Amino acid sequence: MKKQSLFKLVLIALYIAIIFVLNGTPLGYIPTPTGINATTVFLPVVFAAVTLGPWAGGIMGFVFGLTSFIQCFGLGAVVDPIAATLFAESPVLYSVMCFVPRILMGIGVGFIFKWLNKIDKTKLLSYSAASVSAVVLNTTLFLTAFNLFFSDTAFSGKTVKAILSAVITYNGIIEMIIAVVIGTAISKALVAAMKRYKIH
Repeated sequence: MKKQSLFKLVLIALYIAIIFVLNGTPLGYIPTPTGINATTVFLPVVFAAVTLGPWAGGIMGFVFGLTSFIQCFGLGAVVDPIAATLFAESPVLYSVMCFVPRILMGIGVGFIFKWLNKIDKTKLLSYSAASVSAVVLNTTLFLTAFNLFFSDTAFSGKTVKAILSAVITYNGIIEMIIAVVIGTAISKALVAAMKRYKIH
């Protein structure tokens, strides 16, 4: 039991480290024609939710949210002028938008995988669905908060609609491909390795 608990703590620490590496390097952000980068930072959230459960997904979602939050201070691999503008408009609402959607996303991915894995005879669909759900939940929850909090403040309705459209089209497609290919393969491999060593 102690061995399993220690391993899980080490795994959480590793996932957190990966998030900060992705956030601090170009590996975490993919340029798109819209000027708004697609991200791979959600991947460790998927890995944690699948290998350790919803509670770990929630923790990693918080860390993911933290990387978004610090962008308003110019920290990270990319400079996000929108983040600084939103923070200046309302630090409280910006904080809620960064953290709450990502925490809920991590928890949601964990429960989706847990439920599907019980009925998934292929033992592949559940991993793919969990990975894709991370993108869907993150995009939906984050953009809902963005539209709810900031559509009538620093950004006009037209600008908000343009940002939402860009993120849903370009960013959503790119992140969906990353989720299906990388998220599915690595999360499945991690669970297999943990089962092999009787940790999962």
